[in-house]
Amino acid sequence: MISLPSPKEKGILIAQLVNLSSQVIPRALTIHSRMKLGEKLTNRDLDYLRQNLRSVGRMLPTIDSYKDYQPIYAGLIYLLHEIIRIAVENESEHRTLLLT
Repeated sequence: MISLPSPKEKGILIAQLVNLSSQVIPRALTIHSRMKLGEKLTNRDLDYLRQNLRSVGRMLPTIDSYKDYQPIYAGLIYLLHEIIRIAVENESEHRTLLLT
């Protein structure tokens, strides 16, 4: 049986989706582009990533109940994962350059 969000949950989901589309995803894409250029994460970037990973973690119980929203959050989690993966590679390359 499919359950519909309560008015409160629906409001939270809508607010989250608006925030994701207007702020979170655009900034994540900007950071991702910088990582692909070989840059390193700044402290501000790290704080941003931590904050958004925590936020997604808090939303998981709600998202688990509403399958329609799962692809959006899964895409964001994947994007954040890619940023971190590339950032680790960049750090490794920077350290290798420093050692040579």
